Amino acid sequence: MPLGSAYHSHLDFVRLPMKAQESTQIVEQFLIEMIPGEDGPILRLSWDDKIAETEFRVAKVSH
Repeated sequence: MPLGSAYHSHLDFVRLPMKAQESTQIVEQFLIEMIPGEDGPILRLSWDDKIAETEFRVAKVSH
């Protein structure tokens, strides 16, 4: 029996392009942050010595 879970892309809720970089600080626990950016909020994911970021906007839903 294989270890882990099988990945099924058709079940993805959303997929975002992210800019990845190395950090000078080590993050012990996986951290999800929303921080202010120049053109709107930035979603930042940090873990170990890696950071991934992407800008996003919340769409207005009309009823």
